[in-house]
Amino acid sequence: MTSDLEVHLECIGTFEKDFRSAALLDLVTKYITGNRVLDVGCGGGGTVIHLSQLNYSVLGIDVSQRVVEIAKKNMQQADLSPNMIMHLDLRQVQGSFDTILCLDVLEHAENDFELVGLMAHLLVSGGRLIVVVPAVSWLFDSRDARLGHLRRYDRQSLVERISASGLEIELLRFWNLLGFLTAVAYRKIARKTMDESFRYSNEPASRWMRSMLYRWMSVCENRLRPPIGLSLMVVGKKR
Repeated sequence: MTSDLEVHLECIGTFEKDFRSAALLDLVTKYITGNRVLDVGCGGGGTVIHLSQLNYSVLGIDVSQRVVEIAKKNMQQADLSPNMIMHLDLRQVQGSFDTILCLDVLEHAENDFELVGLMAHLLVSGGRLIVVVPAVSWLFDSRDARLGHLRRYDRQSLVERISASGLEIELLRFWNLLGFLTAVAYRKIARKTMDESFRYSNEPASRWMRSMLYRWMSVCENRLRPPIGLSLMVVGKKR
């Protein structure tokens, strides 16, 4: 059975459509240290593609064979080696990394404490773990469930998981204030499902909307630190 997440990854294709991931990666890249990067739960491979084009030595892994197939296809379309994407469990990964990315993945893990601990173990001394998760636990609803989310996080719950692995927290911030306000308006006030078809459409109006949202996120969200947002980002450093 195909999940809503897999359908999303197949439809979204490139960063031209995935304005959110493109803007978020602009922010995340600022905190990458060293050259060896592991992308845990690599999704459609957009992060691996972007970092490869910036000359990082990057490996993307995912436990879903279907997701890996999508990512490999996207790598080939970008004229990059699909071998940078592997169908692996984190326990099978060998070597160590300067930076490990876990972007919109932790919420899918049954044992998220264990997952953070495994990632911390693969870091070199002074390496960084960068985690992004859906924020605000009381926003959890059927949409989260359809995407395979087991939870949303608040600041304290995310700090507990990072600190338990022995990592030192360097940054903790909310991101996507506009998304939070929209989610509250639709999910909690109007009790309606938001029409997100503009994320996948090639119509000029949809392309314009995605462009404007990318600009908002990259210029405003990435430079300011809103008091709340639809996502939480944490950077942990291995001592």
